[in-house]
Amino acid sequence: MAKEVSHPSVYLAIPAHTDIHPLVLEAIMLMVANKDSYIDHVHVDSDKYKRIDVKRNEMAERFLQSDCTHILWCDSDTVTMTGAVKQLLEHDVPVIGAIVYKKGGNYTPTFGYWVPEKFIYSTPIPFKYNERLEVDIVGFGFTLIMREVFENLKRPWFKCLGATMGKEDIYFCVQARNAGMEIYVDTGLHLGHISDHYVITNLDYERQTLWNVVEKFKEQGRFGDFQKALHEMMYVEPEELMALSQDDPLRRLAYIDARRRITGPNEPPLFIKKAYIDYIGNVSGRAISWELAEYLHKLMPELRAKRVLDMGTGFTSYFFRQYPVEEIWSVDHDPFWLEVTQKFVNKHKTDAPNRTIDEYVLLDDFKFEGKYDIITIDTGPTEMDRVKLFGPAKKHCSGVIIVDDTNDVEFGMATKEFFKNDLIFDLSETVKDGIGRFAWMIVPKSE
Repeated sequence: MAKEVSHPSVYLAIPAHTDIHPLVLEAIMLMVANKDSYIDHVHVDSDKYKRIDVKRNEMAERFLQSDCTHILWCDSDTVTMTGAVKQLLEHDVPVIGAIVYKKGGNYTPTFGYWVPEKFIYSTPIPFKYNERLEVDIVGFGFTLIMREVFENLKRPWFKCLGATMGKEDIYFCVQARNAGMEIYVDTGLHLGHISDHYVITNLDYERQTLWNVVEKFKEQGRFGDFQKALHEMMYVEPEELMALSQDDPLRRLAYIDARRRITGPNEPPLFIKKAYIDYIGNVSGRAISWELAEYLHKLMPELRAKRVLDMGTGFTSYFFRQYPVEEIWSVDHDPFWLEVTQKFVNKHKTDAPNRTIDEYVLLDDFKFEGKYDIITIDTGPTEMDRVKLFGPAKKHCSGVIIVDDTNDVEFGMATKEFFKNDLIFDLSETVKDGIGRFAWMIVPKSE
């Protein structure tokens, strides 16, 4: 029976050393919004020039300055789920991680037993699902640690090992085990790992392991033992197993492959590209960067946005109208740009789905009502005039806020200060255009 969780508070730490994929963003948003996640603070460090062990040590120090009882490490390429935090908390142990699978083709899980003479850890393969397994090493793709662990270990908690300047999580685990602390992995909690064009899950690990089994049995001519081996591996559902014939083991592999979630290349269609060129050449050079348009195009199907508030008319007003949103409001402080934008949208009008609300409104006449899934903030005589929109935008946002032109130092500092307790995604390396402009994406924390 699961242990009752009594008033824990979790400090979510995300050392974002790579671009954060929209799938990961969506999963984090859902997790943070879930009342059973117990997440009270979110800390993202997206400085790509800072070494990973430095990031982790600084984030751990900040965690100890908070009142949180646990720190949850989540990598920027880990796709989590809403109930994951509660599941780890219920174990009530010092250190416990979910299973995340490696990239690179072998897909082995990132946990195991330390082999000091070889300076490596070995992973038990196969292993049983749905167990709490005590180990020496667990990767920090998604790992929950009690406050007392950091209070009782010597600093630095993290130190990079070897030429790759990584393995700082291994260093931490070795120090913790040497200090007599218990480390576990929940073999029933399997999370996704973003690779180049798809999400690596336990299905990939199973497939790879099964390939090895099939090849071994082919060599030995022992196809009759194949079903027995699947039973022993503990990851085949009985009804699926019964559907397989002993003389066709590769059918199971084909079935697993069909269930994989593939995320292929995804960029805006040609007609949006042509409209962008027309806007830059004949309307205004101060449109959002094309890089930001590409990012938003990937984000739209993940957010499944129904209500969009576009504060700062321009190319975004055209862009968002190409997607199946139910309501869209385009707001601007300048009536001239409202008129110009509406003419541009009509010029490039496509067969977008009908929507219940499609409005162009002056800022002075606009009133925030209800919740919006996406809010862009890019209006006002100057960047600093936009700061006064932050409060109502945060209050009325149920999804993400896109704040453009955060490359402006003063405006960027004001944005960071206002949203310091929310989830800030620094998209500077993802959406920066040729003249150095970029945007940030904010996920307001639920009140």
